[in-house]
Amino acid sequence: MATVLSFLLLTGCPDLVGVPASQVWTITWADCGLGTCGTSVTVLKGGSITQRNPAPKAFVGACSYSIPVSGQWSGKIFKITQVGGGCGETVQSLSQGDANGEYGKATTAHGTVTWTFNKGPSVTDTWTARLSH
Repeated sequence: MATVLSFLLLTGCPDLVGVPASQVWTITWADCGLGTCGTSVTVLKGGSITQRNPAPKAFVGACSYSIPVSGQWSGKIFKITQVGGGCGETVQSLSQGDANGEYGKATTAHGTVTWTFNKGPSVTDTWTARLSH
């Protein structure tokens, strides 16, 4: 048993050999309803998605607040979440989309998102993501 465990620790999982430890993806929304058309995220080999550059913003009159992107990638499912608040308002979203392959092979993903606000109507939009590098 120790020999098998040592082999796996030294060689890694065969399916993930040659797969980068992290990738940068750019996510864009179709109509820029929140005032920001896109953002970049870092995706780790294990599937964690985190905000990379300044987060998208929601605007309430002259006031704005950030709604950073986080999420998880599992198989071909690309999930992104946004939670933020300010200006007397909060917003949250959970969106699931499809990638054109698994991590390390995929180059694009797409889905639909609905942002739910504590004040005002919800906003629905589509998004696309593409591998940046």
